Amino acid sequence: MFKYNNKTKEIALNIYKHHKSSRTASTFCNISKSTIINWKNTPPNELYTKKNRSGKFTPNIKCYIRNYVLAKITFDVKKLIRNIRRIYKIKISKSSIYNILHKMKISHKKIRN
Repeated sequence: MFKYNNKTKEIALNIYKHHKSSRTASTFCNISKSTIINWKNTPPNELYTKKNRSGKFTPNIKCYIRNYVLAKITFDVKKLIRNIRRIYKIKISKSSIYNILHKMKISHKKIRN
């Protein structure tokens, strides 16, 4: 998904306001008409703000995963998923566990040594 900078958004919206045509603004700025209409329909204070999304994996869960993996040389991912579901009441996938381990710079080779 391509992100437009604030200057481009302002130019496109000013052209739209001046000409009252999303087609003119889209051809001038090389932006799709639906994007310009979406920008027009969003309130100005929400147009330039990022949404803060908090992850569902708290530091406690990440710490639990790290301790579980480092404690067992060969760990079973299915057991880890079941334990997390039982203890923290959260659904987690195998790929999410591997992504968390990757962000912590823990690989299978480091575990076995």
